[in-house]
Amino acid sequence: MKKNWGMVFSITLNILFLSYVIVLIPKKGLTSYLMSEQLLGRYFSNNTQPARFSAYYLDRKSLFEKIPQSPNDIVFLGDSLIERCEWSEILENPNIKNRGISGDNLYGMIKRLDQVTVSRPKKIFMMIGINDVISNQTLEEIVRKYRLALANIKQSSPRTEVYVQSVLPVNSRFKKPVDNNLVFRLNEELRVLAGEFSYQYIDLYSFFTIDNELAYRYTNDGIHLNGEGYAAWKEIIKNYVN
Repeated sequence: MKKNWGMVFSITLNILFLSYVIVLIPKKGLTSYLMSEQLLGRYFSNNTQPARFSAYYLDRKSLFEKIPQSPNDIVFLGDSLIERCEWSEILENPNIKNRGISGDNLYGMIKRLDQVTVSRPKKIFMMIGINDVISNQTLEEIVRKYRLALANIKQSSPRTEVYVQSVLPVNSRFKKPVDNNLVFRLNEELRVLAGEFSYQYIDLYSFFTIDNELAYRYTNDGIHLNGEGYAAWKEIIKNYVN
């Protein structure tokens, strides 16, 4: 009987791939499991194109790999709203590490979480999500990825104190319209998620918002914060940091 060698090869490849994933999960923890889940999804959907990251993202990520880490670190994690502030200086705390990347979204953050949790830092202040909203992802998609990120941290660094900071809306006078109602609903979900993981939720939204938009006084481009904005942010979180 003539064998279909193409089918035999395909079945063998499937078995080897699944065996690799089964071995990988217990050895490398939840971070690797999350990545394996995504790989499995791409594999069985026949989507062979890998996720693409900007050169800037890859440069920042590779830089973070070279910087010494400590269990005393207080990590500020997120997108450009995190990256643009000199947190250690404004909060007068040399233990603060800035791990913001401009343009980052939840998928990108999940892909680099192991860099943050490997040293099991003392605290993580997370603020991310506006780029997911801008790219027209659904609330369900954003919340699902946020849950994966928090579960990752809980499993990889269970003693780390995590502070989930609300997402800020956009001022439409400067930027093209963004669904600020989705931002509001996302923050309601983040409050619930933080409670599920016994993490602290910090409501920045109420302090920075007027008529469901980022207050004009705190921004020069409608999405990022100016000096007055970061000074206000400092006052809201300083007791949590120190």
